[in-house]
Amino acid sequence: MLTELYIKNIALIDSLKMTLCTGLNILTGETGAGKSIIMGAIKLLIGARASSESIRTGTENALVEGIFQFKSPPVKEKINKILSDYGLNLEEGDILFLGRELSLAGKNICRVNGRMVPLNAFKEIGQYLIEFHGQGQQQLLSRSINHQDLLDNLGGKEISQQKERVRKLFFQWKKCRQEIENLYLDETEKERKLDLLQYQYEEITQANLSEEEEKTLLEEKMRINNREKLISSLSIIYERLYEGTNNQSVVESMGLIQKELESVIKYDESLIEKIPGIDESLAVLTEISLEIKEYLEDLHYQPEEIQKVEERLEIINNLKRKYGPGIADILKFGRNVKEQIELLLGSERKHQELQNMKTQLEKNLLKESGKLRELRIKVSHFLEKQISDLLTELEIPQGIFKVSLEKTEILTSRGFDRIEFLFSANPGEETKPLSKIASGGEISRIMLALRTVLVEADEVPSVVFDEIDVGLGGASLQAVAEKLNFISRHRQVICVTHAPQVASMGDRHFRISKKVEEDRTFTVVELLNKDIRKKEVARMIDGADLSEITLTHAQEMLDRVNLFKLK
Repeated sequence: MLTELYIKNIALIDSLKMTLCTGLNILTGETGAGKSIIMGAIKLLIGARASSESIRTGTENALVEGIFQFKSPPVKEKINKILSDYGLNLEEGDILFLGRELSLAGKNICRVNGRMVPLNAFKEIGQYLIEFHGQGQQQLLSRSINHQDLLDNLGGKEISQQKERVRKLFFQWKKCRQEIENLYLDETEKERKLDLLQYQYEEITQANLSEEEEKTLLEEKMRINNREKLISSLSIIYERLYEGTNNQSVVESMGLIQKELESVIKYDESLIEKIPGIDESLAVLTEISLEIKEYLEDLHYQPEEIQKVEERLEIINNLKRKYGPGIADILKFGRNVKEQIELLLGSERKHQELQNMKTQLEKNLLKESGKLRELRIKVSHFLEKQISDLLTELEIPQGIFKVSLEKTEILTSRGFDRIEFLFSANPGEETKPLSKIASGGEISRIMLALRTVLVEADEVPSVVFDEIDVGLGGASLQAVAEKLNFISRHRQVICVTHAPQVASMGDRHFRISKKVEEDRTFTVVELLNKDIRKKEVARMIDGADLSEITLTHAQEMLDRVNLFKLK
């Protein structure tokens, strides 16, 4: 629940702090005093869109902060799951700090437990923190998909688990259907695509490529193009090393060195250590000379050999232009083409397998959707009776509330039911879609009745009612006040009201007012004590005229409420 709310520099609010209780928190005040500003600030904490226009004139930044505390294990689990995605946890004592800062520069900074997070995090978390009801709630009741959610929430865990089974089956069935569509090609298109793939595959496989071939061919081409230079240089090297045409060769010189060294060993035996080095050098030079001679003998190309290298390189370059920048890419393309050919050739068999799978999934999906429908029918009968009884208490005694569950031919992830709430306010009149025939006051009371029924099933810890009593009077207001009190025993309730019957039910009463200082208007929030609260209720009864009669009436109303709460 929301335990602390701090607002700074938003519209008429300079700075205010509210400490809220676990039960029914009442906000009252004259029209335009700033109640809607406070409601807007709370919405900012759960991810509503922000505008720099809401920043107080003369300031550059605005701030809203809230402290939330959790007692419900399911809510804590859901919040912690979201927080873990952002590397966060609840603070000690299961506390959550939310802060949102706006600036004229357009910055919109969101913080969770002091850490900056994207706005989307506020929206994800907010759905489990606070639920808003008010005149805008009519939009919620005008869409039948919302009716389904409201009904399903009442079904609790049983419906939730069944919906998850339906959802999983639906997406398996949808994926299978998509795979079938992807396989389907008319025969002309299939043959055209198969011809192209087979041509590409044959062109690549007939080339008989290897990843090292291009490098070898390029080296060969380099040797061919520089054959004369290679022959010239290597011939000189061979002559110097081995043949010694004009002068003594290196090998011959090394042989003479070896012979002379051996002739003087008898005079100094230490010279024998030099013999192995001379022998090794002579052997290496002789081997190099012979290898160069062999290389020179092989360095004579026929024109057809040169042409063969050029043609092979042209084949590789042509394939590279078509299928990839390198031979590895060409070979990979060929493997992919082969897989597509096999898929097309085996498409009939695959198609039949998928059709069989789709048929079975559809059968299972229909079966599980039918089970979901049965659960919804059971819950709808309970909801109809509960709402009908509550409508009598809420001064719509002739009201008839029905839940229409139309079975459609369309399979969805939510089952095949089209759910809509129907209503008739007058006897003898046929029930019709709620959004088309109910007045604003009737919709407010129906929503309150729904909230009363759902209070045990819903897990959201805080509920906000923003002027839900508009357009009501007399016994209707008293009934609304009692239902709000009932809800507040299970959930924290924050209620903006102009009705003294509702205001007197509050466990904590805040008065919102305006004051002017130095030609500036400020919104002020005051937590009322017993005496001031009596005067505020009296003002709500009879305006600014606080006569003794009005004050007595206000006190009687507060006393009566105290007795009611003791029941």
